[in-house]
Amino acid sequence: MIENQNYVDYHMVLRNMLSESNEYNRQWKEKKRVHEGAHDTFEEYKTGLRQVFETVRYGKDKEKLHKIMQENREAYSRIDSETKEMLEVLANVKIPDAFKIEEEGEERYNMCKAFEDMRQEGIEIGLAVGMEKGIQALVQTCKELGASRETIMEKFELTREKAKAYVEEYYPG
Repeated sequence: MIENQNYVDYHMVLRNMLSESNEYNRQWKEKKRVHEGAHDTFEEYKTGLRQVFETVRYGKDKEKLHKIMQENREAYSRIDSETKEMLEVLANVKIPDAFKIEEEGEERYNMCKAFEDMRQEGIEIGLAVGMEKGIQALVQTCKELGASRETIMEKFELTREKAKAYVEEYYPG
């Protein structure tokens, strides 16, 4: 552009650069718009990458991930060791060797069972924590109402030793 001018006008260069920049920006926005919803599913992947992408994408939405795993149970119940390793790194998921299965001489992992067990473990931990807080509240309430330690221990459906431990912990005396 500068070569065709009688004198150097730097405004022209800036105008051309701005025009090109705007065109790149327009193209980028168009591509972004086209690709935003393009990967709601990863059905085009026929390898373990599908499980990796789905787990990474829906890792925060446990219900959606559970639904996808149920729909693709065959694939998720027999992932190969490379897919397992990628999941452990990218999705920060630990799949213990207890879920390893031998299939035609290859190591595979039952990711469905691993997630179900982890989910169940989380439920059990939540129940235990809830039970602990409930017992603590009950003991403290009984104490405030003037119940004796013996009366409180009789109300628990626990072994005598566990009931005594709870009362001693929450009803110091």
